[in-house]
Amino acid sequence: MKRLEPEWISYRAQVVPKAAGAVQVEECRRAFYAGAAALHNVVMTMLEPTAEPTEADILKMQDLQTELEAFALAFQQDHRRHS
Repeated sequence: MKRLEPEWISYRAQVVPKAAGAVQVEECRRAFYAGAAALHNVVMTMLEPTAEPTEADILKMQDLQTELEAFALAFQQDHRRHS
């Protein structure tokens, strides 16, 4: 389940200028996902090692991790094509 993509769509509609070119939109998208990845890392390192996450918590974090990994892979592939 994608949890970040709907947030990106909302962010784009509210923040990215409607007249923005494709490059500006893509750079904003990359920055958005990079921020999401940074926040994910911070949250993961802040969790108490003794606290027991619920199964639902684990699934949500796995969803985020999967989506961030897919974005990173797509970015790397795109970057290689344009290098």
